[in-house]
Parts: sequence; C-alpha cells; structure tokens
Amino acid sequence: MLDFKLLEVKNCCYCLKLKTGIKIIGFFSLTESITLFLHFISTFTVYTLGTEREIGNLPVPYVLYYTAFHFIDLFTSFLLLLGVYQEKPEMMRWWLGFTLVSVVLECVMPSILIRGLEIVLYYPYYLLTPLSLIYNMYGLLVVFSYYRILIRRREVELSAPAVQLSQVLEAD
Repeated sequence: MLDFKLLEVKNCCYCLKLKTGIKIIGFFSLTESITLFLHFISTFTVYTLGTEREIGNLPVPYVLYYTAFHFIDLFTSFLLLLGVYQEKPEMMRWWLGFTLVSVVLECVMPSILIRGLEIVLYYPYYLLTPLSLIYNMYGLLVVFSYYRILIRRREVELSAPAVQLSQVLEAD
C-alpha cells in the first residue's frame, strides 16, 4: 500500500490548526461556489427571457456547463464543512474528489480552453486561474492531511476494542 506521508501537512498556513484551516477553506469555497452559481443562474435566466442564441458572448452550453460545475462545487463544499464539523471523513471525500478533478482539468487543459471565452470578456480571470489552481492544490493538501488523521483515528478506535478483547481472552 502506498504511504502518503509526504503529502501531509501538520497545520494550515504554518500557524492554524488543520481543522481551522479547513473551515476557512470550506467557507471560502462555499461562498465562491454560491456566488458563481447564482451568477450563472441569473445569466441563464436573462438568456431565457431574451431571444438571443448567446448570453453576452457566451454560448448556452458553456453557461449550462459552468452552472452545473458550480452547483456540484457548492454541494461538495457543503459536504466538506459538514464532514469537518462532524468529523466524518466520508463526507470530506466528495470535496477531495471533485477538487482533484478540477485541478487535473486545469493542469491538463490549457487555461485558454477552460476559460477561453471568459478571457475575452473578463481579463482578470486569466490572471486568477493560476491563483485558483494554487489555492485548490494547497486546499487539497490541507484537507487530505486532516482526512488522513480522521481515518487513522477511526482505525485506532475500531481496533482498540479488538485489542482489549484479545487481551481479556488471553488473560483467561
């Protein structure tokens, strides 16, 4: 089995506990996804009320794709926060998976393909893509570290009764 200790950090931003850092990451991610989801919903609503084939300069499939993307991001961000507060790693796993796919897509596909039309309309997105990529990669590292702590804690809790039972049986 692979050992991922090299991919783990002890704290967030060198000064915060992992749990605190994940709450900040989760709230930021949730706020961002709500804002962008509402933006694309409103954009699509304006389109459906009009007669245009494009929303601004954006084709409809592009807007639908990003609306779905940010809805999934919203859902997984909510699960991340719920998982942190309830200390349930299986809920955090959804955010880890979705964010990993997002990071891979942004690394594999050039930024021009992912946000090509937005670059023309919103030049700051071209500058924000590398920052978003760095933020997501660090977020993955922090969340994965805490996820592993929760998994290890659960393994110890599950094995502890078995160890105690075997000690009792040996004593008899």
